[in-house]
Amino acid sequence: MSRALAVDSIILERDQVRRVVSIRPEISQIVLQGSLGEEFVLRIDDFQQRFAQGQYRRSYGPTVSAVQPMPVRNLTQTERGGLDQRLELLEYIKEARRDGCSWTATIERLQAHCVEQNLPLPSIRTIQRWRKSSTLAGSTDQLAPRFSARGNKRRMQTPDDLDFEETVVDEIMRSYFHTDKFNVTQITKLVNDQCRARAAQRNTRFRGISRRSVSRRIRELEQTLIAPGRVSKATLDQEMRAAIRKLLVERPYERVEVDATPLDIFCCDVHGKLIGRANCYVGIDVASGGVVMVKCCIAKPSQDFVLSALEFCFSPKGEAFSERYGLNHPWLVPAAIETMVLDNAQEHHGGLVLNALRYLNTTIDYPMAGKPQAKPFIERFFGTLKSGLINTLPGSTKSQSKFERDPLGRAMKERLYTVQELEALIIKWVADVYMQTPSQRLEYRFEPGCSPARAMELLKQRYVLIPPPDPEEFRNACLRYNVDELTLSREGVCYQTMTYNSLELSKLYQRRGQKTKVKVRFNPLDCRSVFVVDPSDAGVLIEAHNRLTSMPLISFEEARKIRRALRKSDAELSGENYQIEHMQMLRGIRERAAGGRMKDQNRAARSLEREEKRLEAQRQEPPRPVVEAITETPSSVATLTAAPRRKKSGQGDAE
Repeated sequence: MSRALAVDSIILERDQVRRVVSIRPEISQIVLQGSLGEEFVLRIDDFQQRFAQGQYRRSYGPTVSAVQPMPVRNLTQTERGGLDQRLELLEYIKEARRDGCSWTATIERLQAHCVEQNLPLPSIRTIQRWRKSSTLAGSTDQLAPRFSARGNKRRMQTPDDLDFEETVVDEIMRSYFHTDKFNVTQITKLVNDQCRARAAQRNTRFRGISRRSVSRRIRELEQTLIAPGRVSKATLDQEMRAAIRKLLVERPYERVEVDATPLDIFCCDVHGKLIGRANCYVGIDVASGGVVMVKCCIAKPSQDFVLSALEFCFSPKGEAFSERYGLNHPWLVPAAIETMVLDNAQEHHGGLVLNALRYLNTTIDYPMAGKPQAKPFIERFFGTLKSGLINTLPGSTKSQSKFERDPLGRAMKERLYTVQELEALIIKWVADVYMQTPSQRLEYRFEPGCSPARAMELLKQRYVLIPPPDPEEFRNACLRYNVDELTLSREGVCYQTMTYNSLELSKLYQRRGQKTKVKVRFNPLDCRSVFVVDPSDAGVLIEAHNRLTSMPLISFEEARKIRRALRKSDAELSGENYQIEHMQMLRGIRERAAGGRMKDQNRAARSLEREEKRLEAQRQEPPRPVVEAITETPSSVATLTAAPRRKKSGQGDAE
């Protein structure tokens, strides 16, 4: 029983129950909360006097018995089979020991029995552990294997655990950043001293961290940041210092870590139907610790997902943005990114993303595969996001109690958020909570109580931010990869059996003439228009529209599927045919989703999300001009005449 007074301690006042909400020794103040939520603010001296007078009494809870009742396990079929095999082997060993066999003879008989029954033979240490557990366990279910607990599963970290882990890693990096003349014992002392000070600030308990734990974290950083090889300790420390100096940058937006993570929360569509878990794409500035991009989507991570996150990063964040999401504090102003740290995922190696970032003069940094420690700040933010927000929301799949039997079933029955509502909630939490919370790393670097928002203000006073790309420049960056070389004719350009033309393109045909090769850029998600590069000026893009004026906003892939389903060419189809068939495709996806399969519901949610983006794009764009066939002949070249068709010579024709 500990008599230490801390937050959440229970105080009894006659028949009333009070709970300690906060303890502020720097101003000699303690706050108690009643059962109805009322708060009582007292001076610490008065609080101690009431204890001495008998007005307050401590409650330490019920006395904990020495032997706790074992929790009931819900065994799977595989675990039940493994338990039966273990009990059978233990019973066979008991019979052999009752017959007077020695331990060596018992193992030999057990080996013969396993060969006869075709059972795996466990090791001697495993058998001894089973026998010891069978004497201590109150139920045979406790001997069953824990197959459901195996795999890459970590315990749910609390905000205190994440804060101490952040303190340890920051202190190690700070030691390497200043000098390479140190030893692990000195770093261990500094880490423990910093963690004790942090525990006193948070009014939590800290038991200490060993030298072995500090050495393990240093080795993880060494394996992540520097190339493997056999070098001396002095050389290794110098290389580590140079590598950590690369991580701890000075200028804002000099290094931005970007990554995606699946959120442990179920979402629903606009009709309240369960559709699965969303993915969140986040970018964080290393210098200030501020979040610069947040994007949630039900679709899997892809190149389009990355570009949509970049579009959010470079979009204006004024008063309209704050009113849209109900922010009490403004979002960070957009700026150009100098270096972007991406992991080795497939979507980060696509040509669309690489060409777009290179066009924007952004350096791409790929860390070592399988080493998330190379992106410590974004991984740290994901832990804070999940423990501070996601795990507390309805629909979270993470259980708050280890005795909960079905956390997934409980999450599905709760009130769920849509993907848009979840994204708005994350944006508001980032702007009003995370960006305003002081960080120990920033306090050491700038000033006491420094938060990411305050750090960005101080850095903007020292350094000049690079302006972000304008919408036209960002559009050119996205269109730069999808380029094809086509022949310009008087009908325009023909791409994937669809014809595109415009008045500007017809003027280009009049200047250049027939059989002119032009480069055509296109958006793969919009088949209504393409962009032709002017041969005389590569920086000028000529927009050409589809000849079908009523063509819906669909991708080239969807248009190809429609032609295949109708077994017709583009010349035989009209814009209305495309619209009708597109609606039938969407209706089929909705009908399959009504069957209840999570895969079909997820696919329907993705198609609905694409439709909402298309409708939003149609509302924002100006009306498209009607495309008519251009029958004018080029004026800058001679009159074109058709050459006579050459007859194919027969096999017996003479010269």
